[in-house]
Amino acid sequence: MPAEPSPRYSRVLLVALLAVSFGVRVLWLDYPGRVAILDEGYYLSSAHNILGLEQLPGNPYPYARPGLDPLIEHPIAGKLLIALSIRVLGDTPYAWRLPSAIAGTVVIWLVYLLAHRLTRRRDVSLTAATLTALDPMMLVNSRIAMLEIFVTALILATLYSYVRRRPVLSGLAAALAVCVKLTGVSAILCVIAFEAMRTLRHRVLTRRWSTTRLRSLAVAIGVSVIGVPLLLWLFNSRASLFPNPFDNLRYMYTHLAATFSFRPPEAVVVPQSRPWEWLVNVREINYLSQGVMHLRGLYNPFLVFAFVPVVAWAAWLAARRGAAAALMVLAIVAGCYLPLVAGSLLVPRPAYLYYFLPVIPALALGVAAMSAALRVPRAVRAGYLVAAACAFIYYFPFRGWP
Repeated sequence: MPAEPSPRYSRVLLVALLAVSFGVRVLWLDYPGRVAILDEGYYLSSAHNILGLEQLPGNPYPYARPGLDPLIEHPIAGKLLIALSIRVLGDTPYAWRLPSAIAGTVVIWLVYLLAHRLTRRRDVSLTAATLTALDPMMLVNSRIAMLEIFVTALILATLYSYVRRRPVLSGLAAALAVCVKLTGVSAILCVIAFEAMRTLRHRVLTRRWSTTRLRSLAVAIGVSVIGVPLLLWLFNSRASLFPNPFDNLRYMYTHLAATFSFRPPEAVVVPQSRPWEWLVNVREINYLSQGVMHLRGLYNPFLVFAFVPVVAWAAWLAARRGAAAALMVLAIVAGCYLPLVAGSLLVPRPAYLYYFLPVIPALALGVAAMSAALRVPRAVRAGYLVAAACAFIYYFPFRGWP
């Protein structure tokens, strides 16, 4: 087994990775000017309306009351974050998208921290973080003012806080995820899946329940359940049509239920897909093609095509040894992916390729941990990273100097 990098060298590599990743995310972030990219228009219009600013061309809410959030089918927290950036930095494309760039960099950092906490290996942690940074869809969502990257960061914060035995922080992060987008409920589902598998395995081996683990799980769930309405009440107090958080949740649930059975054809702009299609990287999303920019929504094939072997290895290792990294891979798949598969099988609700984004850190963790567990030679692992980097460069959105 090759020697691990020293702690100091690992820190240097991590800082370099984060610096380069952030630089790539903010590079020409204002291109192509004051133009909304795909569904950015909804969130930017919401942020502008909250601040009472002049709207962009093509405003989808021309009759909205200034000072209020017109995009009421989603919680307000993510839109408030975009509005805060505009208030502080000015109404520029950089300000619109800087929160996403920061969140995308935080995702890479959290993948490193989570992997290191679970495996105690710096090489595995650096590999997982690097693979996450090399995913094109992760890059795209870090460069646009949409909500998925915030939810992904908060899911990872929820899981990292939980494995650090901070169930209160875990519950708060899970509640914040729901306050950004209702799909943020995946955060607490991942925690439940992780703890359920870990506790059940402990029960089978020892014939006793781990009351400490069950207590931590109960605290995390309790804080998230209480935190969602409290945080919504706080966020909604000035800029929402729903000062009452329960009215807000009821409306969003009703809107979500309605989309299960009705979707006007003229409203379909983004190619719809089914969850099992995401595993073969089909239904590419063309976010923007203008000038030297071609913003393509696809996953790195060296990650997404690893889904089946990674999940199979994680299931085997979790059953045999109860390895924490394997359990975490399965928990993220169970909390973030399987509900979408079930929903797609039961009802014809629209789904899109970027819904798979929170699963990418699990695949990065799984590939890194699996290669280490199988004692894959260092040269092969390096070659794999080079191949993933080549795919990333191929999908890089800029094909020239703007």
